[in-house]
Amino acid sequence: MTATEILTGYVRVIKRVPCPSIRAGNDALQEAKFLQSLDHPHVVKYVDVFLHQEGQELEVCTVMEFCEGGDLARRLQDVKSRGDSFTEEQCRAWISQVAMGLEYLHMERIIHRDIKLQNILITKEEILKIADFGLAGKIDHGMRTSRVGTPAYLAPEMLQREGTGEPVDIWGLGCIALELVTLSFLTDRKGMLGVEVLSTPLDAGRLPHRFSPSLRRCIVSMLCFDPAQRPTATEVLEICQVLAHLHSALCALRPWYADTRYVCPPRLPLLLSPSQVPTRPGESERSRK
Repeated sequence: MTATEILTGYVRVIKRVPCPSIRAGNDALQEAKFLQSLDHPHVVKYVDVFLHQEGQELEVCTVMEFCEGGDLARRLQDVKSRGDSFTEEQCRAWISQVAMGLEYLHMERIIHRDIKLQNILITKEEILKIADFGLAGKIDHGMRTSRVGTPAYLAPEMLQREGTGEPVDIWGLGCIALELVTLSFLTDRKGMLGVEVLSTPLDAGRLPHRFSPSLRRCIVSMLCFDPAQRPTATEVLEICQVLAHLHSALCALRPWYADTRYVCPPRLPLLLSPSQVPTRPGESERSRK
């Protein structure tokens, strides 16, 4: 439900979760207090957490910022219904934004454990924010072994109860990226676990070839069955930043090769930044002499 904050006029979202007892409510309240300390552009801001009792019913109410753009699941459904698709730039930007949010959470020693399209909200400025921390927890006391989360998104180590750390969130981000580039929902296969949908290790060649090999390999790495082999949120972010620089460089250079057999320049430094793109053909060669 939504409500308007009287003092500021801001629209807020109120999430209400039933509690069986006052004691359980107080415990949930204490566990949820850490949400208010979170402060990052790609994490939903939690304004308040309180208990509400009406008659015999007790609820934990969480007040958070309102994101007018809905969630990524709805956005994907809208694009599919129009027969459209996402560009590589859009997918890369969204993967980067979620990775930035995860990088912050992991620095705060928080694992979300339920990263999925429905839990990524969109503001009116098209900024993504991680939401719904109902399954989140601190990792100060070691790896969690409980099997919680959305079945289609469960990482292999969660199924095997081997403990859940930061790589679980990277698996969730990989699932989101896979859904964005393939325009499909893992939840379409009713009753199937994510690791059963991906019954064999994912191969980059199976992903749509309109996306760059580097982006496809990044997605494959996030969905590695071995959690130790998955990249960290920081590493995912670095990969996306390199791809953004490469795209900018290619866009700047493409007019020079418009009438040749090359789709892109035959030689291009991998880490070329927009500021390093030469303004005229041959300029970079002359500068090296």
